[in-house]
Amino acid sequence: MSAPSTGPGFEYDFATITFGILGKPQPNYHEVIRARAAEGWRLAQMVRLPTDQVELVFERPSRGPQDATRADGPAQQWNLSSPPPPAERR
Repeated sequence: MSAPSTGPGFEYDFATITFGILGKPQPNYHEVIRARAAEGWRLAQMVRLPTDQVELVFERPSRGPQDATRADGPAQQWNLSSPPPPAERR
């Protein structure tokens, strides 16, 4: 588990699941998802890594200004509510 990061209106957290011998996941991803849901997190995405791992991405609404920074510095802010500007045409 990593430290939560934030975006506009949401904070994000991550968990890595490793598939061991015979493909058995460690830790059990069902238990991870249920535990995070009990803490108010929603599974937003599963990302397959180029190894025998999957990263679970969780999100939940930001709870206020204390979520605006992380222990390792300010969170990178992304404006996801508006599309990027069109590329310049030459």
